[in-house]
Amino acid sequence: MNTKGAILVVDDTPATLKLLVATLTADGYQVFPAESGELALASVAARPPELILLDIRMPGMDGFEVCRQLKAREESRDIPIIFISAFGERAERLEGFRLGAVDFISKPIRREQMLARVKTHLELRRFQIRSEHQAADLRQVNERLQSELAERKLAEAALRRSEMKFRTLYDLTSDAVMLLDQKGFFDCNQSALAIFGCATREEFCSKHPADLSPPMQPDGTDSLALANRHIATAMEQGSRHFEWTHRRADTGEPFPADVLLSAMRLDGKPVLQAVVRNITRRKQMEAERNQLIQDLQKALANVKSLSGLLPICASCKKIRDDMGYWSQVESYIQKHSEATFSHGMCPDCLRKWYPELNESGLASPTKET
Repeated sequence: MNTKGAILVVDDTPATLKLLVATLTADGYQVFPAESGELALASVAARPPELILLDIRMPGMDGFEVCRQLKAREESRDIPIIFISAFGERAERLEGFRLGAVDFISKPIRREQMLARVKTHLELRRFQIRSEHQAADLRQVNERLQSELAERKLAEAALRRSEMKFRTLYDLTSDAVMLLDQKGFFDCNQSALAIFGCATREEFCSKHPADLSPPMQPDGTDSLALANRHIATAMEQGSRHFEWTHRRADTGEPFPADVLLSAMRLDGKPVLQAVVRNITRRKQMEAERNQLIQDLQKALANVKSLSGLLPICASCKKIRDDMGYWSQVESYIQKHSEATFSHGMCPDCLRKWYPELNESGLASPTKET
């Protein structure tokens, strides 16, 4: 049932209690009557009202004691209490206000005056409740905002530390790191200045990317057209890794480089990060390695597989080759093999130096040693 509010009426005089109940009920209020202070406390404990009309002078527990006990309880201390007292009892009114009463209604009760005061204090109580709820909501919002602000400050501090760390790594890396958008370069690190021969970031960022490459790449490809293709691929696929020939801004000297393009977003805008590494030394080492390989291949081409005992003459140093002739090849064999030599004499040398052996047939051509 919808009512204008729930009110507890406490009075030990049946006629007064009946009058109050009837008047308030007729005006649309839900009314709970109580004939004593004890019954009033029990009623509040069971069903807290929005407002209490409380007679002061009652036998046993008077209205002041009921008020003291209600104000001592957390669940009832904020319920507005209007005392009913005899007209002109100034001392009672002072005591009632001291105990926490919000107003007084004098006997004999005047209907319009009572209803006006009941309505006013109910509205004040409801406004107070709404204000408390709004204040609580505002406190929660404020606490949430303070928490979010603290978290944001922590995040900003962490971001600043991260940016400082990134800037430190950005500036200390030996590779050139540049940021560029559709207009060209807008930032670079210190290594980029050294690698490309620029004095300041402003000077570097004033350069067009085409200024840092020769018109043609070593394979004859147009540098600008090829660079645009690499940039488009990086923006589409997220990254692009390739080798490139750059040139210094101060001397125009070309140098080979390893380039990594990475697409990213900065302040909501698409940008490219270019990391460039000068690979001149690596190219030199590769050329040296290739030359060594070529030299080794030439050397291996001249090597013959030689093994076993070779019948070399101890006197003339002649050796029979595959064609059946004697040749002076000891120097070649020593240079290109680890073959073991015998130290006998060929039949010609035997006949020359030992003719007596020839007569006995020991120096016969068919018996080489």
